[in-house]
Amino acid sequence: MCTKLIIIFVRIIFYFMMQDFLFYLNLGWEHIISLDALDHQLFVLALIAVYSYSDWKKY
Repeated sequence: MCTKLIIIFVRIIFYFMMQDFLFYLNLGWEHIISLDALDHQLFVLALIAVYSYSDWKKY
């Protein structure tokens, strides 16, 4: 009986943690793709360009 309560408690905690994670992931995504965040977009583009080019050379 005690282990079932622990499992239920862990699932409830995980659910709320996941909701927080998804909230902040969405908030960050909206922040990065906004037109006011051009420097963020260029930074992400620079990261993608470097790693994508090295991956292309492998194939």
